[in-house]
Amino acid sequence: MKRLIVALLVGGAVFGTVFAVAASLIVTGGTLQMSSGVDAVCDSDGVTLGYLFSDPNPGNSNLDEDVVTEAQVGDIDDACIGDQLTVELFVGSAKCDEGEATIVNNGSDSDDNTLLIPLNSTCDVLDVTVSYVNIAGQAVWP
Repeated sequence: MKRLIVALLVGGAVFGTVFAVAASLIVTGGTLQMSSGVDAVCDSDGVTLGYLFSDPNPGNSNLDEDVVTEAQVGDIDDACIGDQLTVELFVGSAKCDEGEATIVNNGSDSDDNTLLIPLNSTCDVLDVTVSYVNIAGQAVWP
């Protein structure tokens, strides 16, 4: 009985250590990555980023060719209205798509504006490893 208890305790400790290490790993591929942070003066708590995708050949069930068609950026602060928002998607270090839009006020609260940004459908959903969101303020000339 004593051996069983010791074995259970050791097994639990090993499982807990492996689980903790796995939780701290950085995922860099295999599935579409999402980001929820952006460095922007106008939005200090960041934005959310999600994607819409579709299959360009829906009649062929043997192929899984889902591509990203739109980026959905949400939780944008009102302070960013009028600024340019850019989304870039990468496969490894190569940029496979990007889109840009001007931020408009379409939310009811001060931080819930959302943008749908059309993309060129050149990124396979399973290949995208990194995505960036950038908010650039309007240029002010002296």
